[in-house]
Amino acid sequence: RGLFNPDRTVIEPTKTYFLQDNWIQNTDLTIFTGANKINDNPTTYTWGPGSSPNKNEIQNAAAHFTYGKPALGGSATDLWCIFAGDRMVTNGSSYIDFEFLHKPLLMTGTTSGGFTSDGIHGGRTVGDLLITIEFVQGGGAATVVIRKWEAVGAGYEYVVHPNSEFIGEIFMTNNTATTTVPFDAYGGNTYVVNQWAEGAINLTQVLGIGTDPCYAISTLFIRTRSSGSSAQSELKDFPGAPIQLDLGLIPNAPGATTGERCGPGAVSFTATGCTETGSVLKWYSSATSTTPLFTGNPYNVEITETTSSG
Repeated sequence: RGLFNPDRTVIEPTKTYFLQDNWIQNTDLTIFTGANKINDNPTTYTWGPGSSPNKNEIQNAAAHFTYGKPALGGSATDLWCIFAGDRMVTNGSSYIDFEFLHKPLLMTGTTSGGFTSDGIHGGRTVGDLLITIEFVQGGGAATVVIRKWEAVGAGYEYVVHPNSEFIGEIFMTNNTATTTVPFDAYGGNTYVVNQWAEGAINLTQVLGIGTDPCYAISTLFIRTRSSGSSAQSELKDFPGAPIQLDLGLIPNAPGATTGERCGPGAVSFTATGCTETGSVLKWYSSATSTTPLFTGNPYNVEITETTSSG
């Protein structure tokens, strides 16, 4: 089924996001002001109204989160993000970032301001992900570059990871013919060749979400920047505030029935409320124990003897 209602609003607003920005000269309300570098702490970034170079101007961007379909060869526990963006002109090199952050990143101010972040590693969290659509020197085809936030020397920065690490987990394409769209595209409704690109990434596999039951993706930040590989690459335009996500990745805490018995025999403990796909129940002797007594549900215990105090 489609992602949009007839009035162009999204059907599932916690899974689908469509951002549109002003693009006419000096009417863009959200551009980066000052020197904001890709590896800088995001709490130092500033924004306000203005205009960006045409090659860095973005009007439309989108993201949709969904799980794999077994009928199509996917895994029902793999979370995918489909992402897309455009650029105003096709001459020159253009770069569109899709930044997936573990901790919330929020925009402050009304007509200008900055950003706040809960990230503790240089304003981000080690393992945060940066996906970049690159149109190099105009380019006949868009490419995708993957970076992860890592400790480097005494600080932190985004480090490129080769696409060969993620075969089958990330895809990219761009429009190869004039394309008509049902929304405004720089005053019209068509894109020329190589003006729009879209991709998909398996976040579960690339981020290792399945290995950490408390993993969360809190923010998606879409923006453009001036160049590709340089750590001095400056952020330019963004089509809206960082998107605050509620993807339900952290399972609800389960409840448990208590079991009681006076004397030898069987006691059964049952957990409820833990129904998320892929959830695994583990039983412990105390809240601070790290070694499970049992995995599964219910937990059956056989009492062979009793003791008393007096």
